[in-house]
Amino acid sequence: VSFDKRMFAERTLALLVARMANPHGIPTRVTIPHTVIARASTATRTR
Repeated sequence: VSFDKRMFAERTLALLVARMANPHGIPTRVTIPHTVIARASTATRTR
């Protein structure tokens, strides 16, 4: 999975600051845009 690490850090810090300001607030769900990077199949490998 590939994602924008800077945006992830900024959103994580913003959520942490918000949680510290209001520890009894309702949890916030955040979706980070990402890209799934396909790997070569390992099914053809001999063991």
